[in-house]
Amino acid sequence: MLTAVIATLIVPFGTFALPMVWWVTTPPWLQWSDGGLTVTEGWLDTYQVQILPFIGNAMFIFLFHLYFQSIPKELDEAAVIDGASWFGIYRRIVMPLSGPAIATVAILAFLPLWNRAATEGAAEKTPAGPSWSGRPRTRP
Repeated sequence: MLTAVIATLIVPFGTFALPMVWWVTTPPWLQWSDGGLTVTEGWLDTYQVQILPFIGNAMFIFLFHLYFQSIPKELDEAAVIDGASWFGIYRRIVMPLSGPAIATVAILAFLPLWNRAATEGAAEKTPAGPSWSGRPRTRP
């Protein structure tokens, strides 16, 4: 499974772009609105389309995999002897030790977004240009 995740690092993003557009425009989505469940077509103009396709970043999965492998198995074994459940081991041992990996992934995920915002801001001709929401800004 990890080999398949790492293999996706070799394939350029343009290869995934068109299938990703199809994926976010066609699946049905259940929403609670007007006192009942409604089925909508696609995820356009929703938060899901901005979050879900990018959760499974191959580089981040690989980074977490390597970091979790570096945590000594003796810690898990000692917790099992002390009577901890698997969820307790995860919550009390693995997650506190994962702080550096989580911080690294957060920084590496944030930097491209920041660079995109800085580039768009530098390319604007006037401060009243379009905003990220698509609505025109008003002049101060």
